[in-house]
Amino acid sequence: GRSDERESARRDLWLPRAQNVASYISDKFGKSDAVLLQEWWFDEQFTEVFDGILGDEFELFAERRPGADGKEMRPDGMCCLVRKDGGLEVLESEKVLTGPQRIAQIIHCRERC
Repeated sequence: GRSDERESARRDLWLPRAQNVASYISDKFGKSDAVLLQEWWFDEQFTEVFDGILGDEFELFAERRPGADGKEMRPDGMCCLVRKDGGLEVLESEKVLTGPQRIAQIIHCRERC
C-alpha cells in the first residue's frame, strides 16, 4: 500500500514540503550570506523548486552521499546556499566521508573585498 512508499515516490508529499522549505528560507533567511541544509535531494524537480524560489539570490553547492557499496552515489546529500551578492566568496565545496553512507560538507569561503 501507499503507507510503505518512500516520500520521494509521492510527489504530493515532497513537492509541498520542498516549496515550504524554500519559501521559509526566502522569507526568514533571504538576506543571510549562507544557509546550510542537512537534507538535499538531487532529483531535478526538487532542485527546480529551490532554483525557482531562491535561484536569483543564492548559488547552490551540494554534495552527494555515497551508497552502501561506497561507489554508487545516493540521490541525496547536503547543500549549502550562498548569497550571490553577499559577503562570502566560495572557494570550494568538498565532502568528507564520516562513516558508511555519511558525509560532512566543507565549504571553504573567504570574505569578499
